[in-house]
Amino acid sequence: MIRYSAKPFVSIVVASYNRKDILEKTLNALLNQSYPSDSYEILFVDNASSDDSVGLVNKKFKNFISEGRLKVLALEENSGSSGSYVRALDKANEDWVYMLKMDEDMILDKFCLQHLVDVALKYPRSGMIGGKIFYLQEPKKLQTIGSKFSPFYSISRSIGKNNMNHQQFNEVKEFDGVSGCMFLVSRALKEEVGWFDEDYFLYYDDHDLMFRALKAGYKNYFSPLSFGFHDTSTGDFKKFNNVQWLYYSSRGGWMFFHKNFKKLSLAKIIYFLAFTLRSILNIIFISFISGGKNYRNLIKAYLSGSSHGLRRKTSGRFNLDIFKS
Repeated sequence: MIRYSAKPFVSIVVASYNRKDILEKTLNALLNQSYPSDSYEILFVDNASSDDSVGLVNKKFKNFISEGRLKVLALEENSGSSGSYVRALDKANEDWVYMLKMDEDMILDKFCLQHLVDVALKYPRSGMIGGKIFYLQEPKKLQTIGSKFSPFYSISRSIGKNNMNHQQFNEVKEFDGVSGCMFLVSRALKEEVGWFDEDYFLYYDDHDLMFRALKAGYKNYFSPLSFGFHDTSTGDFKKFNNVQWLYYSSRGGWMFFHKNFKKLSLAKIIYFLAFTLRSILNIIFISFISGGKNYRNLIKAYLSGSSHGLRRKTSGRFNLDIFKS
C-alpha cells in the first residue's frame, strides 16, 4: 500500500466470537472512518466462531481484503479478548504507531478514530485514549466514559454509567481507565510496559494494562468527540445469568489481585476486603436475578472462578460446559 498521508499509522483490531449478526455494521463503520485510508488497516480476528463469521466477512468485504485494507485472521482456537490482541501483533502492519482495540459489537462514529489520534498526539505521554460509549439499543444513554481506579472499588468504578446527559462530558479529561470495548493504545506503551496478559482470557485484561500503564507514568485520557455504540446488555443485571461473565469476572478479579499487589500493603488489604464483599453481594444477586432457574450452576460458576483465581490454579480459557444443565 502506497502511503500519501503523514498521519501516524493505526492498526484497528476487532476481536470477534460468534457475532455474525453485527459484523457488517461494525466493519462498514470502520472502513468509512474520516481518517486517511492509507494510514490505517483493519485486522479482523475471529476466535474459532461456529456461526460462519469468517465466511461472511470474506464474502461481503472481499474487495477490501484484496486491497489490503482489511485483514482476516481466523484462529483455530478461541484465544479470548486478551489473546486476540496478542495474536494480532504478528499480522499488524510493521509501521503501526497506535492500535485501536475494538470489540466486534461496537459501531463507531465516522470521526471517532481521527479524534482519538488527535488527543494522543496532543498528549505524547498518553497510554490509552477512550471516548463516549453509548448503548446501541438506547443511543442516547451512556454506558460509560471511563473509570476511576481504587482498591476500595476492587479495582474500578465506572464514570458516566447509564447517564442520559452526555453533553456535560465535553472536555478532554485524564482518567485512570477508559472503556475496554474501544480504546486507542500506543506502541510506545507496549514497548515499555508490555501488552495484554493472556492469562485473563476475558475481563480485567484491559484494566490490568491500564493499571500497569499508570504505574509506569503514562496517563489515560477521555476524548469527548470520540464515540461509538455498543450492542451489549452487560451494563444491567442480565450478566448475573451469564455463566461466562460469572466465571471470568470472579477469576479475573482475583488474578488482578495477585498480579498487581504482590507485596503486603494497605492497598492490598483493602482490595482483598472489597472484592470479598463484592463477591458476597454478587452471590446474593445471582440468587435474586436467577429466580431459582439454573441457580446451582450459576453459583458453581462464580465460586469456581473465585477459587481458581484465589489459588492461581487456572489461566486462559476454561471449559464452561461443566456449568451447563
